[in-house]
Amino acid sequence: MILSEQIGRIKKLLNELSPDSAGVKEVLKDVEQYPEILSHLKFSSMKELENYILDSSYNEFDEIRNDVQFFIDRRKRYLKSEMDEIERVAQDLNRDENIDVSVSDIYQAFDNAREVKIPDSVWSKLENTESNQIKKGEMKKVLALAKKYNKQDPRELSKALKSGDYKRPLILKFGDRFHLVAGNTRLCTAAALGIRPQVLIGEIFN
Repeated sequence: MILSEQIGRIKKLLNELSPDSAGVKEVLKDVEQYPEILSHLKFSSMKELENYILDSSYNEFDEIRNDVQFFIDRRKRYLKSEMDEIERVAQDLNRDENIDVSVSDIYQAFDNAREVKIPDSVWSKLENTESNQIKKGEMKKVLALAKKYNKQDPRELSKALKSGDYKRPLILKFGDRFHLVAGNTRLCTAAALGIRPQVLIGEIFN
């Protein structure tokens, strides 16, 4: 590589990691949209992440950027895997509730949603779930429900819930109502374990 090419490459890398660079701005914008990525990356704040990026080497920045993209891609794959449930809810709301909402509206609501620990005020009145009827220690009830609906073994889910690495239940808010779209077995298992899990609450306006 000739000297001019080396200088050009070095300048490009330095610009890539400047606060005003498109690469840094894009990563920070993605994390602002999905703030749960911070804990995934093990940073306590946006400022801490930004300082790390500005002090990092290009390879370290590239690793952060790849981790952010992996997180976003995994979430989008999860939402797409639940399209049957999203479509069912869209049909039910249009037919039974006279709410004019499309599949795309609901998908977008979840894509824009931020992770939260499910509030007791939401869980207690959540529709389309038996999880708010399960008490801590009642794993036999959860096992029976999983068998009834032909769902994943709650004992396997228990490990994922304890580690924090599980697909977030999807809850749709409309008006003052909360409807579970996906994740009944996960919520039931969490209730039996005494865990208040992270969920995605998407909101539609009607």
